[in-house]
Amino acid sequence: MSNILKISDALQFYFASDVNAHAVQDMISVNNNWKSAKRAAYTSGMTWEEIHTQNAARLAAMKVQVDYWELLYQAWEKTWGEALSLLDSQLQEVDASDYDNERSMECVWDDGVLYKKFQLREGVLSLSTYTGEKGSLALSFYFEDSSDRGYELSNQIKLSDGWMADPENDERVTKSGLLPIANQAEIDVSMLERLAKEAFKKLMMQVGKGNLLI
Repeated sequence: MSNILKISDALQFYFASDVNAHAVQDMISVNNNWKSAKRAAYTSGMTWEEIHTQNAARLAAMKVQVDYWELLYQAWEKTWGEALSLLDSQLQEVDASDYDNERSMECVWDDGVLYKKFQLREGVLSLSTYTGEKGSLALSFYFEDSSDRGYELSNQIKLSDGWMADPENDERVTKSGLLPIANQAEIDVSMLERLAKEAFKKLMMQVGKGNLLI
């Protein structure tokens, strides 16, 4: 599997500057409000040409949302997906919907994260891809034991300096700014794949689940 992720023109525009990002976010708000009783306010007093221009902007904003979902999904597959392939048997995926429609384009956009959860021994393993500070691609994970140990296992694993602790959320996250997206037509996620495999191997050895194909 190639480790190269293409950054669409729509996402390149979005991540290029704060001005661009705010413009897209404003138009996404228009799209969201269009579905509600507020929609009339967005065409009141507008000319046909203005509505035509606004429609094009609304479509462009939705393209950013779709491409963002796809970016995080493909990044997950090329990092955590490859890490999970190290096991000789598959983990059972469990419902990752902490909230309604959590897997949807809209929720992934609003939260800035795409995650999957798996049953692991007597607990749940959560593996995420997200965009962190300065528009960089990042990974996070935690293991929540159903016993009194809680997040202790994943919090105590010794990892390389590519990983940091996030005590506030009881998870481990990749170091900020490791893989910038801004001004990139494509990115190589090989480094994140290595970090995902490192974390997954050490967690599996800690939990003692299955045999690793390493």
